[in-house]
Amino acid sequence: EGILAQYDGYFDLKELDWKAYKEKYENIYRMDRILKTEGKSCDDYKVAKQADTLMIFYVLEKNEIDEILNDLGYKLPDDYLQKNLNYYLQRTSHGSTLSRVVHAQLANITGDKNLSWDLYKNALTSDFVDVQGGTTGEGIHSGVMAGTILIALMSYAGLDIKSSTVKFNPNLPKYWRKISFNFNFVNDNYECEISEKEIKLKINSDKKEVEIEIGNKAHEIECNKWMMVEIC
Repeated sequence: EGILAQYDGYFDLKELDWKAYKEKYENIYRMDRILKTEGKSCDDYKVAKQADTLMIFYVLEKNEIDEILNDLGYKLPDDYLQKNLNYYLQRTSHGSTLSRVVHAQLANITGDKNLSWDLYKNALTSDFVDVQGGTTGEGIHSGVMAGTILIALMSYAGLDIKSSTVKFNPNLPKYWRKISFNFNFVNDNYECEISEKEIKLKINSDKKEVEIEIGNKAHEIECNKWMMVEIC
């Protein structure tokens, strides 16, 4: 069916009545502790604290994962990422604030922008509303704060600096008119302003021109002056 098992034997575990636990406890982020107080173990159930299985899609590009699975002899449906996202969202308690960061990126990749925004907003406000019920007083969760910046740049602005060429594939939330940021790449400084229909950027460099990709299309950008490219 295209679902990746979290580990060998995972599908033999018992399902948990999530609805009943939400009604009883409301806050079920630490489902492991709730089950322990009831004399049970989360090791007996299909319960994840965070995006354990889905983390691979956060670290690697989907086409890389496709190649790995194909090399291992697995034939999965085209929408297997969407299927796995839906499957594990129903079985994850988000006990880690970082969990929503990962899920937000995957939801954006699959095209579910509403789900991505909801998860991102929850991650962004997790310390402000003290989502874990008392932990913010011990110190903010700097990991998730950095993660929300990373999602804004890598997922919504569509910045990809994993290869030798800077790439942009923007997918802004409908609530954002534009996003502006700077970054350094191979000794060049990029100043960027991305809106729904265009990218304005200035590449401060000793070079005359730099090649970048926008929406899988190559562009030669003249350095040290503001340039505008329409997003097709």
